[in-house]
Amino acid sequence: MGKRWCDSEGMLACLHRAINAGIPFFSGEYLAKVTRKDLESVFAGTIEMPMLDERVVLFNEVGRVLVEKYQGRYSNFVRSCAPRLYANGDGLLERLTTEFPRFRDVSMYQGSEVHIYKLAQLGIWGMHLALSPRGSWKLEDAENLTAFADYIVPVGLRVMNIFEYTPELEKQINGLVEVKRDSEAEIELRASSIYVIAKLTEEINKRRPGMDPLLQPQVDFRFWKTYHATHWPHHLTKTVMY
Repeated sequence: MGKRWCDSEGMLACLHRAINAGIPFFSGEYLAKVTRKDLESVFAGTIEMPMLDERVVLFNEVGRVLVEKYQGRYSNFVRSCAPRLYANGDGLLERLTTEFPRFRDVSMYQGSEVHIYKLAQLGIWGMHLALSPRGSWKLEDAENLTAFADYIVPVGLRVMNIFEYTPELEKQINGLVEVKRDSEAEIELRASSIYVIAKLTEEINKRRPGMDPLLQPQVDFRFWKTYHATHWPHHLTKTVMY
């Protein structure tokens, strides 16, 4: 009897299964041509992966860029970037969100652009955690990473009474009514999460002098790990950005 996975953990389990079965998911050539039928097989489970058609478009787009510019390998792209988030336009986060439209997680809020970059930062953080202990790659400015703003951190902040919703938003979330992508409410939920995690990280580090400072993704993870399986409802937004 195998273990049951859900959410992003289920997606990663499916990818591991596919790679172990010989599917070349790390190949730009494969991604550029992947079809809906291919993804249905890769992500086969108890339900169909949401927004599968949109994901086909995204994989094809990423694959084409890798093939056209980086010999089909994401590793070549990483090597071409400075090992920093920001480096006068040559940082990995800057290049990732510029060259791959899939990662341009930007919303307009009252006439101003709000750059959130959840998945781009999460991917870079994961790479840093996996590769830096081996000495093969290290993010030199990891202190500039923010929280990975999605559905879950707001749940924790709401349960802890750090967040307070308007009665209308509370009713919408508790009633499982969709919060539209790029609506003011959705942007405020995500941006406020980033701000609060930054302030919490700052305050926690003040209370542990002489110790290695915590980074915002580490505080974010404590919320995600605790609250991603909670019974408390999270906001529902149809998007491929988180």
